[in-house]
Amino acid sequence: MEKASIKKITWKDIHHKVQEINPTLAKTVDALNPGDDFALYKASYPYGSVIVENGIFHLPLANGTLVPITDASISKQIKADFEYAGHGIPSGIVLQNSYELFINTKDRILPILITRPGSIIALWKQLEAVPTFHPVKIFSITAGARCAFMLPNISDLSLHKNLKRDLNIRQAPPKNLLDQWEIFKSITNHPEVKCNWMTEIVFFSGKWMEKIKTDSAWQSLYLILLQNVWDSCAYERNQMFYEFAVSCAQANRNLKPNPYLSDTLRHLLMVGLGTGIGFGIATNEDLLPLSTLQTVYLECYGLRKYAPTMMHPMHFSFFDAKNPVYYSLSLPTTLAFSPKSRKISSTLHNLSELKYILTVFLDEVRRGRLKIEDTVLGKLATHINFDFYHNKNDRHGEIKSTHEMIQGDPALLHSLNQYKGREFAESGAFIRGCIRISHQNTGKCHE
Repeated sequence: MEKASIKKITWKDIHHKVQEINPTLAKTVDALNPGDDFALYKASYPYGSVIVENGIFHLPLANGTLVPITDASISKQIKADFEYAGHGIPSGIVLQNSYELFINTKDRILPILITRPGSIIALWKQLEAVPTFHPVKIFSITAGARCAFMLPNISDLSLHKNLKRDLNIRQAPPKNLLDQWEIFKSITNHPEVKCNWMTEIVFFSGKWMEKIKTDSAWQSLYLILLQNVWDSCAYERNQMFYEFAVSCAQANRNLKPNPYLSDTLRHLLMVGLGTGIGFGIATNEDLLPLSTLQTVYLECYGLRKYAPTMMHPMHFSFFDAKNPVYYSLSLPTTLAFSPKSRKISSTLHNLSELKYILTVFLDEVRRGRLKIEDTVLGKLATHINFDFYHNKNDRHGEIKSTHEMIQGDPALLHSLNQYKGREFAESGAFIRGCIRISHQNTGKCHE
């Protein structure tokens, strides 16, 4: 396994790479022709590494270990070049693979953002006036997906002992889906596994940000960054009106839903619009060392019967008919989490009620009663499917069986085809009460 590293570079060192992943940005910076005195820092983080913890940026030392930016061992030059970001993550560009930004609370982990190569990062605070609205201390970031998990059960004590024996895994079998990440990280860190998966990010030094903000000759780059921020918060800028629309729909139809399910409804709409995070089937190495982990669970752990299907956080692509995403009542990730009703109800019952209130809302949108049919939510109501699944039979016939999930999900079908003779884990914890968000067969949802 490679270690974390950081290297001081210049624009010409990464120009060709940026041109591949963000040609508009590359062309703009090329026109500015920044000299070698405009320092950049390319940092590499192995899978699972802490990049930010509770708002504090972490950097590699020469020996590959990661320490907070506040640590005395960080060079004075680096501290000076990143002073503009305080103790938080500096602005930059993701070069390779991805990271996950999340909120870690006392009893849950909430995925917020997944980046991709070419993403320009950490701009909201830098382009805000002071004092900032942006609460950086609530966020943490890891290299690759933090909220990744295996769909089949991997908590078998006797099989987990195989991992302890062969790879010196010290963790107990995972008690829940998000416990699995610690084990994945230990697997990829083991020298015999030889996992070289890395997230690479190039960070701007303070001289770049000063020029971007103050020099009119750099206005072209400033406008690209500003447009990036503007586009990324389109939903948030209009959220109060959509919240109002949901309330109006419930009032129009005299609905008084469980507040927990009402929060979930709002989150499903955000996921469907691509601004909230759902979960998707892992089909490549962008967010985690997929093939490495699958091989270990087949050959070392000894996974029985099922295909080693993995899932990770994913943004739904609203304007392109790509792979579906899922939300599960077994893994709540809403940012608003009202307490559940004290009335005891099953997951299947909650799923049925959630489907009803979502159906009512979308019907109100389509009928034009909420005056938002000409917005992106109006397109969602006519172009996007919400399918509800559970492994138990629904006596009303409203909820589909999980064994039907393979139909309509190319990513899931591809994953299963790689392991012919192995079964789909249709009773996995995540899918026992989940919602699939996908494009209708009519194709793409155009702007």
